[in-house]
Amino acid sequence: MNAVQPPLLTIAQARELVLSAVQPLATEVLPVADARDRVLAEDLKATGDVPPFPCSAMDGYAVRPGPAERRLSLAGESRAGT
Repeated sequence: MNAVQPPLLTIAQARELVLSAVQPLATEVLPVADARDRVLAEDLKATGDVPPFPCSAMDGYAVRPGPAERRLSLAGESRAGT
């Protein structure tokens, strides 16, 4: 049997339906040690760079888009840990 399918919702209708059914959770202040599996209520900004010196986290290559089969030149080097 072919059941009659209800019309599909638009993204805007689905978003409105969801937003009308939920409400934000209350915020609370916790020590960092008790905050596991929690979500921040607002953005957190670092007070400085980590680590506090220039350091590459991993080896890799950065390539600009261009035509295939072109010759690429090495512009610089930054090895992991340096």
